[in-house]
Amino acid sequence: MASHLDPTGLSRRRLLQIGGTLAAVWGTGALAGCSSDDPKSSSDASAGKPVKGGVLTLGMIGSGAAEQLDPLPYSTGYPDIVRQYCLYDSLFFAGAEFGQIDPGLAVSAEPNATADEWILTLRDGVEFHDGKPFGAEDVVYTLQQWGLPTSAANASMAPFVDFKGVRQDGPLTVRVPLVRPVAQFDTLLVSNSCLVIQAGSKSADRLSAPVGTGPFVFESLTPGKTSTFNAFDSYWDEGKPYVDQVVVNSSFDDENARLNALLSGAINVLPLLTPLQTKQNEGSSQIQVKTSETGITRFFSMNTDKEPFGDERIRQAIRLAADRQALVDGALSGYGVPAYDLFGRGSKYFAQDLVREQNLEEAKSLLASAGAADLQIEISTSNAVAGFVEAATLLSEQLKGAGIDAKVKVIPAANYFLPSSGFPHALGMDTTTATPSLSAVWSLNWLPYEGGSAAMDPDQLNQAMAAIDPQQAEQLWTDYQQWQFDKGAFLGWADGDAMDAMANGVQGLGPTKAGSLNGYRLVDGWIS
Repeated sequence: MASHLDPTGLSRRRLLQIGGTLAAVWGTGALAGCSSDDPKSSSDASAGKPVKGGVLTLGMIGSGAAEQLDPLPYSTGYPDIVRQYCLYDSLFFAGAEFGQIDPGLAVSAEPNATADEWILTLRDGVEFHDGKPFGAEDVVYTLQQWGLPTSAANASMAPFVDFKGVRQDGPLTVRVPLVRPVAQFDTLLVSNSCLVIQAGSKSADRLSAPVGTGPFVFESLTPGKTSTFNAFDSYWDEGKPYVDQVVVNSSFDDENARLNALLSGAINVLPLLTPLQTKQNEGSSQIQVKTSETGITRFFSMNTDKEPFGDERIRQAIRLAADRQALVDGALSGYGVPAYDLFGRGSKYFAQDLVREQNLEEAKSLLASAGAADLQIEISTSNAVAGFVEAATLLSEQLKGAGIDAKVKVIPAANYFLPSSGFPHALGMDTTTATPSLSAVWSLNWLPYEGGSAAMDPDQLNQAMAAIDPQQAEQLWTDYQQWQFDKGAFLGWADGDAMDAMANGVQGLGPTKAGSLNGYRLVDGWIS
């Protein structure tokens, strides 16, 4: 999930809680408004219509004391992302289908003829949690904050946005000038690092008493343990949210403990179920297990600023040594399809015809030409994402076939995406986010990853992103992806499925092509 976890400037977009009362809330039927004593609720639920009331209790692998609420800095992990989507909205949201974006705080985004200025038309009638009306000044202030190096959005937005030129053009209109044209700039705004904050808000306030326009209002946070959010009665999406409260329990550090908590009723939503647990619990009568294909790519990244990965022959040899189907089957229990070192499956202009099969002899030849026939490397991995350790272990075995001695180094999840652990690692692991365009997947995730000229061709990427004419865009994106396929620094091995589990009474939530739990948005969840 290339998420905004890294405070060094990499564009990481990472990439729900009430301690002792969880079991009581779930076990005593304190799902307000959903009691069988309420004929209307019972009837609506049986008809598949959302009903009001209840508590969504999510169990998540936590990041300890580093967890926080401010959407501007780099997130520490998935619990941060869920909390931030409870409190804040983005201008656009990722839709359920490939390439789809849905309006959020913006109802439209229109470019000028050269796509170097965009006009955002904002939603009317939106309120912040403190009753202040939302308007253009909030979006202008938000974009100005994205211009700060400490902002998670800076790495992906700074190459494109003229922050000083962003201006209000009426109470619900914002003009966004760009330093270079982007034909699909609106798709770049679909990210948890691009959430809108209130004009004038300070980090200290967003950390302790956050105020957003999101579907839930902050009640409490104990980092690494629990956080609680209550329904915002004046939310702009009429009738939503359906539940009274969201609780995020981020005290878990073990996947089996999470699953046991779901089976016992201590939690009722378990996002990011592991592939093995998905396989074991499909068809269960105790819980719901849901899966969806995605364009979210799991990959190994080779840092071209660190030896020996500046040599494209070595990078190509490692990619040729990989058996991708075996990685999908072994690390993901078959939940996904092989990826071939490119990102953005399902997006317009995606080069689905570029396929790379395992070729150990060619890999050996490339290593010999690079003077690296007895190459020794280290693969840095973590249980931060399900399947990472398994995939690293499998790749280590596969690389032996090309004569590469690859040691696996497992780093704790809480530290893996931090500079203190060596991130970005010489040979590490990550996932993309669900993005609606090739412009989004490359700019949001990889522009800041370039690290060296060998990792990316920025000029070629900029030309592809700027192309307005569809035929020209298709050719430029074809050329760019071919360059990545031949010279890039990523071993994409799987477009993995999203997998969620939940109690039988939880409705309206599940994985989509946008990822886990409707793209981590809980506003549609309800309890029958």
